[in-house]
Amino acid sequence: MAENKSGMNEEEARMFHGYFIVGTAVFVGTALVAHLLAWSWRPWF
Repeated sequence: MAENKSGMNEEEARMFHGYFIVGTAVFVGTALVAHLLAWSWRPWF
């Protein structure tokens, strides 16, 4: 079985993808909360 350019096998790539999706969701959630707090403190519209 040929490996892809990353050097990971399919199981490792799936695990990394799962962590990446969770990390992205946490980042977006944190940014959303920060923006809502900033909006409640000083609305920009």
